[in-house]
Amino acid sequence: MSTGRRYPEERAWGSAGGMSGCAECITAPMRQIETFAAAEFGRDPAELDMILRVYPRGEATVDDIIEFLARAEREAGIMHAFVELMNIAEDVDQALEIVDRVLHQCT
Repeated sequence: MSTGRRYPEERAWGSAGGMSGCAECITAPMRQIETFAAAEFGRDPAELDMILRVYPRGEATVDDIIEFLARAEREAGIMHAFVELMNIAEDVDQALEIVDRVLHQCT
């Protein structure tokens, strides 16, 4: 069920092959957060880690996820991600297989 609300990661990385996007859609909000954290709380922006939440669509493959994570690191400097598998895994066993492949190929 859709709420009609489009989250930033949907706008940023959303359609072709279940995963596409633009680095600027991720890096611009990251810079705003870093600026705010520095100005309001005295945080060093270089010390902030960002975690990208990824919502692959049903047509996304494991290779799409792996390439997407590599691209997020390469283009936006993202070093941490949470990949939501409920839209692509049919059951827990398949989700675990996907996790195993992604972890082994991304490390």
